[in-house]
Amino acid sequence: MARANCHPDAVDEYGERSACKETAKRFYSALSESYTGGLIHDSLTAGPCIAKSTAMFWTILEYMPFRRMDLQPDGSWKAISWPLPMGETRDIPPHAQIHHSAIKRMERDPDYRPGNLIVGGGGRGVRRAPEKYGMGEWKRHKNHDDLVLETYVRADS
Repeated sequence: MARANCHPDAVDEYGERSACKETAKRFYSALSESYTGGLIHDSLTAGPCIAKSTAMFWTILEYMPFRRMDLQPDGSWKAISWPLPMGETRDIPPHAQIHHSAIKRMERDPDYRPGNLIVGGGGRGVRRAPEKYGMGEWKRHKNHDDLVLETYVRADS
C-alpha cells in the first residue's frame, strides 16, 4: 500500500495521526478493489501466487493422515484422521460469519463459485458450485458498511 501512496492515516511531525480524507479515500478504494478483483490462490495449484515446490508440499500434506476436525450432519465437530482430505474443500458450518469480500466477489465474478460456501452443509466434495445453486441467500450480520469487519450469514440461519 505504501508504494501506491495509500495510507489510511497520515502521521504528523510529532507522531500523531492526522486524518487525510484524500489518502483515506485512495486507501479504501484500493482495499475495495483488492476484495473483488485481487488474485485468488489455491495452495494446491502452482501459479502466479504459489511456487511449484509450495504447491507440491501442500498436496503431499493433503494425503497424510493428520487429525482434523470434520463437520457432522448435526452441526457438531468430530476429530478424524480418515478419510484423507485429498484436496477436498474445508467444511463451513451453517451459522458461520462470512467476510463481505467473499459475497462481493460472488456478486461480481460469475466464475467465483466456492462449493463449500454456496452449497452449504460443508459443500463436501464440491469445489465449484453448480449454477443451479445461484450464490445462496445472504444477510448482513455485523459491522455494516465497514470495509474491514463487515460479515454476512446465511439468510436461513
